[in-house]
Amino acid sequence: MNEMYAKDISKKIKSTFRSKGKSGKHAASVTPYGCLKDENDGNHWIIDEEAAEVVRMIFKWTIDGLGPYQNQSYCRRRR
Repeated sequence: MNEMYAKDISKKIKSTFRSKGKSGKHAASVTPYGCLKDENDGNHWIIDEEAAEVVRMIFKWTIDGLGPYQNQSYCRRRR
């Protein structure tokens, strides 16, 4: 009985995430680093420019061939 319930819940959760994705809504409950939740609309994210600059730099360093540990070192030195 519990196994059937778990499978049913799993299907419902997957379906919800899939439908949110198809409709363009966020499925995450926590905003990613570099974004803030809009105070007027919790489903809308606003770019936090200060944090987003760090994200852009990490992407650039990664494209330039740096790995996660090197990116971490660069971020710590910039503090």
